[in-house]
Amino acid sequence: MNKIIKNIVSLFLLKGVDYVYPLVLIPLLIKTLGIDNYGEIVFSVSIISFFVIVVNYGFDYSVTKKIAELKSENNKTTSNLAIRKIVTTTYYAKGLLTLFSILVILIIWLLFLNSKVHFNILVISLITLISNILNPVWFFQGIQKMGYITIISFGSKLATIVLAIKIINSPNDLIFGAFAYVLPNLISGLLGFLVLLKIQGLSVKFNFVDVKQTLKEGWSVFLSIISSSSLTVFIPIFLGIFYNNAIVGAYVSIEKIARAFLGCFQPITQAVYPYISSIKRNSGKRAIKLIKILGVLLFCAAIILSLFIVVYGKDIIGILYGSEMENYYFILYYFALLIPFSVLNNVIGIQYMVNFGLEKQYSRAFIFTSLSAVVLYYIGNAFWELKGVLLTLVFSEVLLTLTMILFIFKNRS
Repeated sequence: MNKIIKNIVSLFLLKGVDYVYPLVLIPLLIKTLGIDNYGEIVFSVSIISFFVIVVNYGFDYSVTKKIAELKSENNKTTSNLAIRKIVTTTYYAKGLLTLFSILVILIIWLLFLNSKVHFNILVISLITLISNILNPVWFFQGIQKMGYITIISFGSKLATIVLAIKIINSPNDLIFGAFAYVLPNLISGLLGFLVLLKIQGLSVKFNFVDVKQTLKEGWSVFLSIISSSSLTVFIPIFLGIFYNNAIVGAYVSIEKIARAFLGCFQPITQAVYPYISSIKRNSGKRAIKLIKILGVLLFCAAIILSLFIVVYGKDIIGILYGSEMENYYFILYYFALLIPFSVLNNVIGIQYMVNFGLEKQYSRAFIFTSLSAVVLYYIGNAFWELKGVLLTLVFSEVLLTLTMILFIFKNRS
């Protein structure tokens, strides 16, 4: 239990840095580059972020679970060799997915987006994708030693903030702004990979059968995660297609505030996940009891947090981004409605369904909800424009909750 508490603290610090960092960098970018230039950067990064999900392929859960289970075995020599094989195979799988993603991104830019995003901004944004190959968060999560990643993440973001303040001074510094947006990912990826090499090591042997099996095992989780992107990552892309870059910039900047609040819960759910996985191997009833307690506590905490956002949201936006951004404060109210259901969906989907072998049902719930959301985005946008898109986002989270509960009861019967 002491180990899980340490991991929660490490993940709180890690996620705290992840969410506070953009709240420091974004005001700087908006004030120096302008909302239009900032919107172009985040539109490009949003496109890349979708493919980061492709490259991650759900490894943060599927591979983390395997490593956590192996780490709990008594024969350390055998388990360490097995972990090394898993790590090596995962890197090869991510490498293949990255090559595929870069090819697709370039085709999409050439056919549809060359008038919306400058090519040099797109290339700089691709650093995020390359960095993601290297960053072994899933490994440190599996062995329940997140302290390494926390230190690396904090150092890289602090260095970037200092650098950004010095080199970004006017709208002409768009390239520097884009680079500052992705630099922490590059530093974290490189340093994290070096630490992994030191404490675990890799094999250079490529085994296509192992790579294929790894992709097969993570397929259900991948489908659910890639489907869920339509509820989050897809919206800036959707707005970038139908609106100007200023709208995209306003939406993403306010979304960062909401995600910072929502991120308060992620360290707990991430740290508890491998713990529940190990408990479930010995006692399924005990694991279910822990999941129920976790769900009730987190849902109640999320409601309290949402009320705080409703009361103080406009003031927070004004303090961070300036009075001109207060015109978009209503966006934060929609996220306040979304947060409790988003937290609950993690507990139901990841903590229960994935841990208890319901990955396929979890995936189907996400696919159904996501396909529904894509259609509803267009309908909402046609009738109520931006507010219609935001309303669809909230409705989709509620629909996902109900769909997963339906699948669970159907499976029991």
